[in-house]
Amino acid sequence: MYPAERLGFFVHQFNGAFSVVYLRFMLATQDSTATRISGICRKPLPEPTITRVHITNDGRLYEHMDSYSQNIPTDNLIDRLEGAILNVEPWVTTKDTVFKPAGSATVKIVGTTGDPMNLWQLELPCTYYDGRSKEWIMFEQCHYRSLFSKMLNVDMQATAVMLRAKSGTSATFINVFLDERGQVPVQGGCIPKGKEAFDKSVNEIRAGLGLPPLNPEWLTPKTTDSSLTASPPIDCDSLPVD
Repeated sequence: MYPAERLGFFVHQFNGAFSVVYLRFMLATQDSTATRISGICRKPLPEPTITRVHITNDGRLYEHMDSYSQNIPTDNLIDRLEGAILNVEPWVTTKDTVFKPAGSATVKIVGTTGDPMNLWQLELPCTYYDGRSKEWIMFEQCHYRSLFSKMLNVDMQATAVMLRAKSGTSATFINVFLDERGQVPVQGGCIPKGKEAFDKSVNEIRAGLGLPPLNPEWLTPKTTDSSLTASPPIDCDSLPVD
């Protein structure tokens, strides 16, 4: 059997059954055979459907809502995210919103359970308002720091994972598992606070996914956000950190 990495597959094992997803091949073969042979693409590839996911202060994942409510409907709550991770990338907001000022950072983790036209996108804010100091704080939240620490211990190109949020005594964390029942946890603590540790971890994870490193000036506001979706993310994560 050929190694999964050489074929461009993402391999994962849930409930003892292997599922092999040839994502790159499927994305590249949306057009006709004749088009693929000629190298001329007359039709744009269809855009995938992206389900945006956020996290609350008390450690709950939920699907994006057009209008935010503190009482999240049960139908919007998400117990866990499963699948192959495709991308990890931060972006910076370009204008003030009701949730955060311009220049705020958010990191997206994009994954799929196998269908390249249906993706999930976990959006973790890296900026929060500290009510004690009355200041906006960046690159300290435990949710992304705990997630990155564990992702660095997994071969992300060859292994699918399950992500589940957990609320601690003073912060929210994200655990990573190698099975859908949460019986095989990935070990890890939290990466250090600060932008330097953030950039270093993101670049290491991106390298493991076969992606190029971040632009060193990514935090400089641009004319448009670099997220997969144009609308600004909902941020309800103004939580105190440990």
